[in-house]
Amino acid sequence: MTANDLHYNKLLNQTLNQKPYRGTHNRFPIDKRSQSNKYFLVDEENGEKIFRVHYGNYTKYSEVSKEEYEHHRGKINSQVMAQGNPDSPTYYMVEYLPHQVGIVRPDNTFEFTAHRLQQGINTILSNWSYGVYYQSSRHGGVVYRSQHAFHPIWKGARFEMPMMKAHTPYQVFGLAVNRKAAKAHFKPYEKFFVVAKTMSTAMEMSGFLNTAKEVVDEHIKYDWDNHSFYWYNPERDDMFKKAARAAQDTSPLDAYILYLCAYKPQILNLMNKKITTWGGNDYSLAGLYQSFHRSLTQEVYRTTPELLKYVEYEAGKQYPANNWGIKVVVDGKQVQQY
Repeated sequence: MTANDLHYNKLLNQTLNQKPYRGTHNRFPIDKRSQSNKYFLVDEENGEKIFRVHYGNYTKYSEVSKEEYEHHRGKINSQVMAQGNPDSPTYYMVEYLPHQVGIVRPDNTFEFTAHRLQQGINTILSNWSYGVYYQSSRHGGVVYRSQHAFHPIWKGARFEMPMMKAHTPYQVFGLAVNRKAAKAHFKPYEKFFVVAKTMSTAMEMSGFLNTAKEVVDEHIKYDWDNHSFYWYNPERDDMFKKAARAAQDTSPLDAYILYLCAYKPQILNLMNKKITTWGGNDYSLAGLYQSFHRSLTQEVYRTTPELLKYVEYEAGKQYPANNWGIKVVVDGKQVQQY
C-alpha cells in the first residue's frame, strides 16, 4: 500500500495493466490481487469515468413484518432475526452489502460515501494516505491528521488527493465555556464547594466512610444487600442527585456525599465493606472530591446551554479537543461527522 493508492491516475493504470477479477468486467484490485476484499469498481457518472472504492461488507438491518419474517425464516440465502420483548419482538431482515468507502473522481478528488468508518477502515485509509485516520470523540468523531492538514470526516466530504486539501468548503465550530455567564451561574455553589472540600478532606477515610453510610441511610434508606453498586443505573443515580440537591444549601457535607454516590457509585461498595481500595483502584479523599467536582461542573455545563457558546476554528488546521461538542457546517447546514 502507498499514499498514492487513491490517486486517479494510479487506479486508471490498474484498469489498463491488470485484468478485472474473474467473472466481472469492472472490478479491479486496489492493492494486492489476493486481497479481494479491497477493490474498486469502474463506473460512469455524468459522462466521466469514476472509481468506486470498496472494502469488505457492512450489515444492514431492515425492519419487516412478522409475516415477512416467517416467510424468510430458515431459507437459504435469507437471514432474519427477532429482537426485543419475546412477547412482542421486532423483526429484521439482515443483509450483508458491499461497503463502498468512497469515490475517486477524474479531478483526483476522493469523496467519502462510507456507511460508517471504524477502526479497520480507518487503518486501511491511513495506509492509503500521507496521514492517519482515527476516531476522536473530543474532536467530534473521525478525523484525518497529517503534517499538512487536519480535517473532520463526514459522509459527502471531498478532498483533493493526495495532500487532502478540502475540495468541499466547510466550517468547524466548538462549544466553549461562556466565562462571564458561568461565573454568575456557579456563584451559589461557592460556599457548598468550600465546605464540602474542607470537611471531607479533613477526615480519615474510615471515619468518612462511616459518616457517608449514615448519610445514605438517613436520606435514601438504601438497600445494602443490593450488590450492583458499580452497575450503570440511571434511576439510582437520579435518586441520589435529587436528594443531594435538596440538602445542598442546608447540609453541604451530606449533599457532597450523596452527589459522590451518584457520580462514583463504587463508593457505596467502600461504605458497605469498609475498605479503602476497590477494583484495583486506590481511593483518597482528595481524589474523590476532585472526581465529584469535575463530574458536577461538567453536568451543569451539559444541561445549561446558556453557559456555552460556539467558537469557530480554522478549517484544515488542528482544533483543540472539546468536551462539549463539535459542529461541522457545509453550505449553512450541519453535517454528521463519522
